[in-house]
Amino acid sequence: MSTEVPFAATLSVAGAESRPYLAIDRAGVVRALVPADGGAMVRRALARTNGPESLARHLGRQAYACLSTTRLVAHRRTVQVADAELRERLSSLAGCDLRLAFQFGPLRANRKPVVLGYDADGALAVVAKIGATLLTAGLVRAEGVALRALAAEPDLPGRPAVPRLLGETDWAGAPMLVASALPMSSRHRQPSYVARASAERWIVRTCGPHDGFEAYLDDLRGRIARLPDPDLTGRWEDYLTEAARTLPPTLAMGSWHGDWSPQNVAVGASGLAAWDWERFAPNRPRGYDALHFRLQSLLRHGHARAGRRLMRGAPAVLRPWQELPPRQARALARLLLLEIGTRYEHDRQSSTGSPGAGVRTWIEDAVLADERSEP
Repeated sequence: MSTEVPFAATLSVAGAESRPYLAIDRAGVVRALVPADGGAMVRRALARTNGPESLARHLGRQAYACLSTTRLVAHRRTVQVADAELRERLSSLAGCDLRLAFQFGPLRANRKPVVLGYDADGALAVVAKIGATLLTAGLVRAEGVALRALAAEPDLPGRPAVPRLLGETDWAGAPMLVASALPMSSRHRQPSYVARASAERWIVRTCGPHDGFEAYLDDLRGRIARLPDPDLTGRWEDYLTEAARTLPPTLAMGSWHGDWSPQNVAVGASGLAAWDWERFAPNRPRGYDALHFRLQSLLRHGHARAGRRLMRGAPAVLRPWQELPPRQARALARLLLLEIGTRYEHDRQSSTGSPGAGVRTWIEDAVLADERSEP
């Protein structure tokens, strides 16, 4: 395989039967591999979107998918992937023969190989994630824990469609999680606010009882203390202390998805569907998922000063979750920013070109603006 293909050594097994794949790149970065002879399956794989998009962009994606297997696409590049053993492993877990496609996504700290398994009818049957780095290995294992815990939760109103865990195994020395695919429409459609809030209410009720607000503050304080930059640690510890002083110790707690965002929820075949549960955790302030969804929506649309906008809108976002006056709602939004910022810093997200790369800037801007607004 070409060294330009991400995780090449992880995907291919020396001596195994190989197949030709088309390398799909964007801005010189290989984002996906699809079978060179896949026909309709290839078109379906390329038409698949991982997030909301305009109708014009959706139609453009469909057109590209239709042209992808023709000679009209000038930059076709074929690479060999020795995928026979991987296909056999995933087919055994799926209970049917599969054709594979590989997605890598943009350059970011948690980039990893995602293997899409399609059945004989060209329908997506399984999704496998390979933790090929130290960071993503932990995330893959964490998602397995989350999916097992969620499968044991009662089927109460608001429950979203969640991938079914098919297997946890190792591949090329890395952990691999295999889950069922969620049936989706060809275009990623966002659920209504009512449906999303109903799913959030189901999530906060899972995996209890919870340890309480003080235990959460101790946990977050410990993670901030382990940041490699002592100046940043000192400032963010001060920000946490001030927020904690403002908030009541009896704050309502629950579980959270941890990456609740427009690209991880959509309208599915039977209601709201949600995936990417690798950041799921218990004992978080209620309303964290709603705040995170708002933050990611702001970042997705390129809003400057996303943190400041989040804190300004926090009272309205948190109203269904916590009975807090505006000052306390802004303090809780500050904690959410510190939660996400600490994650991004530990993951070294600032070294990538993703929206999270500017996390220090928009946290500092938000906190300083909030302090200036106080009497």
